[in-house]
Amino acid sequence: MYGHFCDNNEVMVEAIYEPPQETTQDSFLILEDDWEERVECVASLLEMTRVGWIFSHPPREEGFHLSGLEVRV
Repeated sequence: MYGHFCDNNEVMVEAIYEPPQETTQDSFLILEDDWEERVECVASLLEMTRVGWIFSHPPREEGFHLSGLEVRV
């Protein structure tokens, strides 16, 4: 996630970049990213910085999903 750290200790997310990866039902592997330097350069030109990361996976239980608020916290 790219964006800005605000003065009031909040984070403003402006963009999300998903690097190449291999996933299975039980794991993931981040692969070599030929675009990483370019992504960082474009973010810098837009006066953004990497502010965090996000992950997801298939539900482990039928009918169980995280809400947007739970993911955000």
